[in-house]
Amino acid sequence: MRIATKALKAVPAYIARTQFGELMQRAVRNHDRFLIKKAGKPMVVIMGIEDYEELMEILAEETDADFQESLRESEEDYKLGRFSTLDEILETFEGTKK
Repeated sequence: MRIATKALKAVPAYIARTQFGELMQRAVRNHDRFLIKKAGKPMVVIMGIEDYEELMEILAEETDADFQESLRESEEDYKLGRFSTLDEILETFEGTKK
């Protein structure tokens, strides 16, 4: 997951105006993210579309009640030892192919 590893880099609006193409290239190529400030006040963020889509996916998962409930149930099962090892799963899968 890339999204959590990069910090926003603050850029004054007057610099962003003159360097917009470079900021876009860095956002796409290096996954850099830029916080554009005007008069010292945060206004907008520039980020690549891949990072944006990843962020939207994360937000969707965090707000999906069914998904969150499934995670809680899985965690509880794990804590109680109710899980299968990869070998057990593969063994079961191989048994269904015969």
